[in-house]
Amino acid sequence: MNFLKIVITAALFIAAPTWAGDLTGPQNNAVRSAKQYLSMMGFSCKGLIQQLSSSAGDKYTVDQATYGAKHAGGC
Repeated sequence: MNFLKIVITAALFIAAPTWAGDLTGPQNNAVRSAKQYLSMMGFSCKGLIQQLSSSAGDKYTVDQATYGAKHAGGC
């Protein structure tokens, strides 16, 4: 019975989604920035990514901006 508990626990751990602690600093910041932008005004997915990655905006890489926009609910 204990073996079955260990196997089930291991399977759940492996299948678990990425935890917030696994994100990089820029990814966490991009999500936070995206949420702030979305709370102030409406953005399309593309517009939010452009704002986050703009040299006049937050200057995230496009990958970081895309991650932030998707995980903030903007895409």
